[in-house]
Amino acid sequence: MNIKQIILSDEFCYPCFPIIENKFIYLGLRFTDEDSDINSVKSYQIQKIDYKSEDIIWSIELYDDTVLCKPIILDDKILFSTNSGLIAINKLNGKQVWKFKAKIGTSHLSSLEDKIYLTNKNAIEVIDIKSGKRLKQKKYRVKWIDSPVIYGHNKLFISTSNSKILKIDKDSLEILTEYKYPGGWAIGATPAFYKNQILSNSYASYITSFDIDSGDIIWKIKKKVGSEPKQLITSEFLYAIETIGAHKLISINLSKGKKVWSKDYHIHELIDFDNDTLLATLKQEDGQYIIGFLSKRNGELINSLPLINFIFDNRFQYRLWSEAIIEKNNKKIVVCYKPNEITIITK
Repeated sequence: MNIKQIILSDEFCYPCFPIIENKFIYLGLRFTDEDSDINSVKSYQIQKIDYKSEDIIWSIELYDDTVLCKPIILDDKILFSTNSGLIAINKLNGKQVWKFKAKIGTSHLSSLEDKIYLTNKNAIEVIDIKSGKRLKQKKYRVKWIDSPVIYGHNKLFISTSNSKILKIDKDSLEILTEYKYPGGWAIGATPAFYKNQILSNSYASYITSFDIDSGDIIWKIKKKVGSEPKQLITSEFLYAIETIGAHKLISINLSKGKKVWSKDYHIHELIDFDNDTLLATLKQEDGQYIIGFLSKRNGELINSLPLINFIFDNRFQYRLWSEAIIEKNNKKIVVCYKPNEITIITK
């Protein structure tokens, strides 16, 4: 395993939403004052970086805009959802190809069959990749949509703020089935599939699995109501994360719908590292965040990367900045967890 840090700027900035493609990394840089709130912004750049040479291939200024969610790459374009609209950038030269102008709030991006699916507050916008023109729009009776549009079993699925996962017809965008959680809590996580099931963590009091066809609950596992949900799905396990209100990592055997183990970890992001190991950005008791390697078998912390030369103060007591994600492909992992730099891990 090889570890490399890339310094992104001499000015204080938060690295945001990295994407790996071949030897390149695309990411946002949100510049702000060092002592400001972690959500503040003075200016915003999008960069394409050669991670071997560390050269910046191109850089774009967004000025008053910021990137709202993880970008996606489709054909020769990289798509960014911003406050003022959806932007398509030529990934080779950084030139804007088109912009779908809209006032965008809560947002997620995904693609299917050369179409872009943009969620904007309570609506799905279907956008043509070539022209940037809207092909279809559907608004739902929810406050907001909580997840990207995902595809499975020849249908579309979204999670919502109104305690429901929705199964949607791919062509008409009409609702086919509602998977209802108890109470009035938002889902807050992207639903996932296992065999004939659709399942998700949530802000509600249970992690729940539903039968895709009938909508009936197959199993549910108790969690703290109101705790912020995240999750990771592997071939046979769901790893449910609780933050803000509780700090836990729960391993669930999907075939049995049973809890395997539970650990009191303050985890920001979690990915599948290898057959035996999970990789996480997690907060220690002293308030400092590390990159940790956890055993899938029992959840024990088995290794961690050396501490970095940065002190996480009270701004980070609850979490890192929301755009501090971990991105991976078959060979590389890019970790955002320290201002001004990214960590690249090569297996």
